[in-house]
Amino acid sequence: MAYKKNIAKEIALGENTLSAEEIFMAKKFYYEKVYPDGSTPWAKRPIDFINENPLYGKVDLDKDFIYPRTKHMKAIKSGETQIENLKVFDFVAMAFEDLRDHIHAQVNNGYIQTGDIVARCDPKKSFMGLQKLQKQFKEMHWAQFSLIYLSMTEEEDVVRNFPVKEQIDSFSQFIKYYNEFLKTVASEFPITLSGMLNTVHTSPLMTGLCIEIHDENYDVDMEKQRFIDSPNFNFFKCATRRFGFMLDRNVPWRLVADVTSYKMREYMRMAFEQPQIDEAQDKILQDRLAELQTKIPTVVTIEDIVTFNVGDINEWPREETLEFQKETMEKLQKAKKDIADNSTEYSIVKDLKGASDPQTFLNEKGLLVPNCVGTASNEDASSICKSRIMKLDFFFQEYYNKAHLEDAYVLRQIMWEFWSSWSENHPYIKKIRTVGCVEDGFKTKIVEEKEVQHIEWETFKQEYGELFWLKFYFDTRLLENKINWQPSQYKKKLRKINFLNKSFDFYRALDYINEVTRTEMLEAQNIYVPQPELEEMISDWT
Repeated sequence: MAYKKNIAKEIALGENTLSAEEIFMAKKFYYEKVYPDGSTPWAKRPIDFINENPLYGKVDLDKDFIYPRTKHMKAIKSGETQIENLKVFDFVAMAFEDLRDHIHAQVNNGYIQTGDIVARCDPKKSFMGLQKLQKQFKEMHWAQFSLIYLSMTEEEDVVRNFPVKEQIDSFSQFIKYYNEFLKTVASEFPITLSGMLNTVHTSPLMTGLCIEIHDENYDVDMEKQRFIDSPNFNFFKCATRRFGFMLDRNVPWRLVADVTSYKMREYMRMAFEQPQIDEAQDKILQDRLAELQTKIPTVVTIEDIVTFNVGDINEWPREETLEFQKETMEKLQKAKKDIADNSTEYSIVKDLKGASDPQTFLNEKGLLVPNCVGTASNEDASSICKSRIMKLDFFFQEYYNKAHLEDAYVLRQIMWEFWSSWSENHPYIKKIRTVGCVEDGFKTKIVEEKEVQHIEWETFKQEYGELFWLKFYFDTRLLENKINWQPSQYKKKLRKINFLNKSFDFYRALDYINEVTRTEMLEAQNIYVPQPELEEMISDWT
């Protein structure tokens, strides 16, 4: 019995059905015994979206909330077939396909065990768009506001102390009460895209940087331990780093593109340049064919030397034909050389060549480093680093949209939809009016019906302009981030918003709102930490 006890293996039993105390102890065991954070030089520590870096892929280098541009999404290939329902960023798909080919090669060579999840390396989950999450949040807000908040009686209400349902006959009143409603829910269930991205409800799959090769539930620690205990797992950790991926500590079968890694930034450049390479090469090919047509002799040119009697072999003009062939080949070779020497496009192909190993040199510390690390941020976007890696600020600029620049427009659309729904379902309201003279002892109440204001979209946009939505967006972000300023501070910032909108433009005002409503926690986080060796390279050059 003692022998069995010594060799018995502890099993991770954590899952969401346990009590809070049991979950705490189960997670402690998982983090300490099953999947430590990693400290060996050959296996970089995994990323931890829950405890350490929940905003990875959700904010850029400026700490602005971002979401992926779908134009850069690409279906993952399985052999020669693309899996259309599984998409990620083009460079992530390219890196994953190379990783999978590498794993399959090791399986075929007998270096790793066959038959398990790692050996198959089949993608199960990938990019999830934000539209579904946005719809859920919007529907939750509307249900809470219209069916509960606006429908409660004074006796039932524990939040407000005024009857509202009978009073709302215009959008101005509607938005006033909605603002009051936001005070009760905005911090937990935000309505802006920036606010949604800052919640636990936003999956890492929404970043466009993740691929999962298993489809087990995320809360079942036993399944995670089974995956980690696989004989192929250590090989898997090393192989993923080789191709620029990290593993998720809480979902070990989830690959996360490490956008700071040297290898993944090579894939970025390769994927970004591929359309330009294809276009340039196609243009060069067409130009070559067009120019060669003008240089190569045609049938008309050789008519005079092919007139002979087929039956008389002695009449075949052998010497003339051989001479003509020689001259033609010389002209063809000269034409090719002239075209190559004079072609401006030829150099374009060389410059646009996809990512490859950059030229390196030994720096003062004896480190082998690339000849540059990227373009300056103020350079033209088409100017890419000669070291064959893409600079991070350009990556975020090209592959993501900033959420705060669209928040106000989305809010305007949502509020119009809410009001349209309310006014259609409540076309009339009852107003109670008192008539008569109190001095004469005669007074009575009359109930009147009043038509509720209905606004068409175009009229709505004209009546409620930029300043109205800037203030509403500003107030909403304050509530979502639990910011409570003194009235003087609030008015001062509101005046600056108005000034920026009038003196510059609407987007400058949105930038300012985003800047002053960001949380201190977000400002303090270091989201993107480059590899130590790459960080040393950069410090040497700056």
